[in-house]
Amino acid sequence: YIYMNRKQKAAWLAMIFPSAAGFLCFSLLPTVYSLILSFFEGGRLEKFAGISNYLALFQSESFRLAVWNTLRFILIAVPVSMTLALVFALWLERSPVLSQLFQSVLFFPFVIPSICIAVVFGEIFALDGWLNRFFRQSVDYLSSGWAFVIAIIVFLWKNTGILLLLLLQGLHTIPPERYDAFRLDSDSAIDRFRMITLPGLRPPLGFALFFAILQVLRLFRDIYLIFGKYPPQEIYMLQHFLNNAFFSLEYGKLTSCAFTVSVLVILLAAGLYFCFRRRWK
Repeated sequence: YIYMNRKQKAAWLAMIFPSAAGFLCFSLLPTVYSLILSFFEGGRLEKFAGISNYLALFQSESFRLAVWNTLRFILIAVPVSMTLALVFALWLERSPVLSQLFQSVLFFPFVIPSICIAVVFGEIFALDGWLNRFFRQSVDYLSSGWAFVIAIIVFLWKNTGILLLLLLQGLHTIPPERYDAFRLDSDSAIDRFRMITLPGLRPPLGFALFFAILQVLRLFRDIYLIFGKYPPQEIYMLQHFLNNAFFSLEYGKLTSCAFTVSVLVILLAAGLYFCFRRRWK
């Protein structure tokens, strides 16, 4: 920008102004207003409440339940999906012909609209769904203890493919010369994976892990469409808490929860960045 002449600067400002104005009006200002609103009672800037909204948030049983269910889901679904993605990525990396075909097939669930996912899984697990008709039984999977398992299945089916693609691209960045040099010393596949593949995959693994955790926080649409507004207790997560606070017009609870989650996500991103930013030696 410094080395532009006046006409180039004017053209640059004209091109960036629409995006900057949209970001300012629809993202930055609402975010700042919501942050300020989280320190006031109700939905107006009338009575200053300090951090009472945040203290009340952590005293809420529904919020603690949502946090626990979300953490439990992350600790179970994310490692399983990352493991499956890594195993399939290692397999496809050795089969270039199959790799092109499977990349398209496995990416497909990620772009399917949530309503289609809800219809399919609803037809499978409903009281009169395909599963009950096949086994000639009448198990209400959508209201029983199977709800958590079904939510994990939905997450794995939708996100394992995109995680596989991220790790597969990371495998392609590892120089083949490293494998050639390693074969001079050892033929052990386990040692090759531990000393060459895993260190070379460190940055892609960190990004894929963070992406998977974000996808857990975005799973609300699918769960909402499959299980309805009031899902079983074991899959009541942070998104349900935020959604209920919005519909009940509890703006103090809504904004304080939103910024608490945002701070946790930022800290998580920073932690993963410092842990995975360098390759192992």
